[in-house]
Amino acid sequence: MNLKEWAEKLNNTEYGSNDIRDAQDELEADGIVAVVGASDDLCEMYGAISDEFDCYNGTKLYWTGNGFCTESEKDSFLGMVDDEYPVFFEKCQNMFNKDCSYIDIKDGTNCQFEYETNIPCERFNVMEDGELYCSGLLFYIKDLKG
Repeated sequence: MNLKEWAEKLNNTEYGSNDIRDAQDELEADGIVAVVGASDDLCEMYGAISDEFDCYNGTKLYWTGNGFCTESEKDSFLGMVDDEYPVFFEKCQNMFNKDCSYIDIKDGTNCQFEYETNIPCERFNVMEDGELYCSGLLFYIKDLKG
């Protein structure tokens, strides 16, 4: 299935159901990543990437080419590069600032989580007891840059 078809299939998924977890293998086969919020402090990824990130009070995730890292991990890495390999600092900093794919996870105004991203994506709603819990993201892993 393509992104639009997956978005239609997953739209209005009930929070806590296994719909997205059960689609893990199919999403992976299609080269698609699904991003959803969980609890009040997790960002979960299923499909071509299977991972989770602490996002209590929000965070920004950056694609490194091998996986996503949090903003604090990025800052620690850049600090180490600046201390140990200053000649590479500007290049590494530009890697994160220019063309790097990101997902900015924020506390939602009308839901638990909101995502801003520069990754071409489709969105779908995750519901809880008839209310919007979060707007999930679907994107192709091949579209990540970093």
